[in-house]
Amino acid sequence: SYLLIAEIMKFKKLYLECAQEYSSAIKLRPHSAEIYVKAAICYRLADSVEVAEDMLSLAVSKESGYAEIYREQGALFEKKGDLLLASRSYEKYLQLSPNAPDRKQIEIILSKISK
Repeated sequence: SYLLIAEIMKFKKLYLECAQEYSSAIKLRPHSAEIYVKAAICYRLADSVEVAEDMLSLAVSKESGYAEIYREQGALFEKKGDLLLASRSYEKYLQLSPNAPDRKQIEIILSKISK
């Protein structure tokens, strides 16, 4: 139920509440990199950049080959203004997920931040 409530909170743009729900879900499934990434997204959107970074570090420790980690890392670095690291993260995302459904969108982001 935490996951569903978190998605509802994200849809309502209640990002801190979203992150808190994912944090509760993490307690039940601490080995799921996916939940850490989803929590990181909500923390980033709530402007809690440091906590989002911590969530991504934990996700990497759980499953370093999970492509979504690097897409979110790219968004986080982009928010922080570190375009070089954002670019590297997005590129790693595309390497790990060459058929990503958002590939064109990520390529557009890469072309914008590489200028």
